[in-house]
Amino acid sequence: MSKETTLVLFKTDCVQNKLVGEILNRFEKEQFTIRGMKMIELSTELLEEHYSHVADRPFFPEIVNFMQASPVIALALEGDDVVSRVRELLGPTNSDEAEKGTIVGPILTEYGYHVIKVNDKRTVDSNEQVNASHILLTIQPGRGTENELKDTASIFALEATEYGFFALADSLGLEIQDSNGLRKESIFVDNFGVGRSAVNFAFNNVEGSTSDVIKNDNFFGVFFLDRIEEETVLSFENVKEDLKNEFLSEFKKNHLKTLAQSIKEENQNDMNFSEIYKNNQNLEYVAEANSALIGSFESIGKSNFIVGALSNAKEGDIIGPLPTIRGEAFVRVIDIADVVMSDFEEKKDAIKFSLLIDRQNAIWVNWLQALRDNADLKDYRYDFY
Repeated sequence: MSKETTLVLFKTDCVQNKLVGEILNRFEKEQFTIRGMKMIELSTELLEEHYSHVADRPFFPEIVNFMQASPVIALALEGDDVVSRVRELLGPTNSDEAEKGTIVGPILTEYGYHVIKVNDKRTVDSNEQVNASHILLTIQPGRGTENELKDTASIFALEATEYGFFALADSLGLEIQDSNGLRKESIFVDNFGVGRSAVNFAFNNVEGSTSDVIKNDNFFGVFFLDRIEEETVLSFENVKEDLKNEFLSEFKKNHLKTLAQSIKEENQNDMNFSEIYKNNQNLEYVAEANSALIGSFESIGKSNFIVGALSNAKEGDIIGPLPTIRGEAFVRVIDIADVVMSDFEEKKDAIKFSLLIDRQNAIWVNWLQALRDNADLKDYRYDFY
C-alpha cells in the first residue's frame, strides 16, 4: 500500500443537513488521517470550470445557486490507497457497477441530483436485476430563470410561424423531439411528460400548426403538428411490442405458478425455506419479518390472499403458494402475538371511523357505478383537460 492524499468536498446540502460529522466518523473508522479542512465559498468562475460539461445547460444557474447557498467544506484525507478506498466508500458513479450496500451519487440529471443505494443485485434468466432505493433532490428554477426560459420559448413560437418551425430550430441548434401516437384521451406526451394542453392542441388544429408555449412541471414546450393520421385498425407491426410484452407478462405469471407448485410438491414433507433458497437463488427469501395482519409484509407488500390465509393459521403452519404483486409467495407462521387490549381500547374509535369511511366509500363507488351502467354517457373530459 502507498500513502496518498485526496480531496473530498462536502456540498451545501451536506453542510446544511448537519451530516458532516457522520461522514467524518465514517472516514476515521477507515483509519484515514485528516490533513486539512477548510470552509470555503465557491466562486461562479470555479463552478463554471468544475461543471464545464453542463455549463451551457438551462439549469446551470440553479446549480450555481445550489452550490453557493452556503459555504462548502474542503477536506484533505491521507491514508493507504486513500483515493481508491474513498471512491469505494462512496460507490461508483455508474450504478451498474455498484455492489450491494454501496451508495451511488449524487448524479446530476436534468431532473436534479439523484442518490441511489444498491440494496441487492441478482441475475434472473441471464438478465442482471438491481433492487435499489432512490432519493431525488430536485433543482427548482428561480423566478428569473423560469421567466427567461418562458420568454425564449415564446419568441421561438412567434418566429417559427414566420421562418418555419424546422428551419428556425436548425438555425438555433435546437434538438427536435418527436411525440408520436397521441390519442384524444392521452395524458402523457413522449419526451415531454404530462401534457393535456399539448394533446388538446394536436386535436384542435390542422397540420402545419405551431402551438403557443405549453408548460408542465419540467419543461416549456412549443409543438408543431406534423401529421394527422386517420383512425384505423393498427397493423401487427404497430402492436407487436405491446402483444409481446403482454404475452411475456402472462407467461411469467404462469411460469411462477408452475414453479411455486413444483416447490410445494417436492418439499411437502419438509418445507425448509433456507434450503430451498440455497438451491434456487432466483427466489427471494426473508428469514423473519413482523407485521400486523392488516399491514404490509416485507418483500411481499400487501396481499389480501395472504391476510385471508393467515386469519385462520396457527403457529408452525405454512401457507402458499399465494399470488402477490411480486409473484407467488410461501409464508411460515413463526409466532402469533396476542392482541394488547389496552392498545385496542386506545385505537378502537380511530379503527371504527376508518372502517366507517371505507364502508361509505364502497357504497358511494357502487352507487356511482350503477348510475353509469344504467345511463347513456359519453366521456368528453379529454376536450376540457
